[in-house]
Amino acid sequence: MTKKNAATVHGPTKVTLDMPYPPSTNARLVRGSVGLYLTTAGRDYRKACAQAVLIQQIPRWERQIKGRLWVSINVYPPKIVRVRDLDNTLKASLDALTYSGVIEDDERIDMLLVTRGFPEGPGRLHIQIGKMERP
Repeated sequence: MTKKNAATVHGPTKVTLDMPYPPSTNARLVRGSVGLYLTTAGRDYRKACAQAVLIQQIPRWERQIKGRLWVSINVYPPKIVRVRDLDNTLKASLDALTYSGVIEDDERIDMLLVTRGFPEGPGRLHIQIGKMERP
């Protein structure tokens, strides 16, 4: 995250925030005898996102956006040698939005736009969430 209080709340229909760059899916989940489990890296990422949401003063979903959602994610990968697939950032970040209370459930997302920006520092995600308008 580059700025404190970087979030913007635009009335009850749109939220803008920054979140840390997620760990790879392979580093986030491990298969056990009964199913998949979050690794320490996965739990640490969820906690870092929840802290980022608190710092940016994002209201919980009960007081903010309800209904069907659109999400736009600008991915600014970290300055590293190995490049990851863009879709590898999605599951951890959407789950972290739910865990942090920004959205009720990622099942509510009807439109998702993901773009890759230039690498910067440790990486970050710039996220906009809005309410789908009915025609």
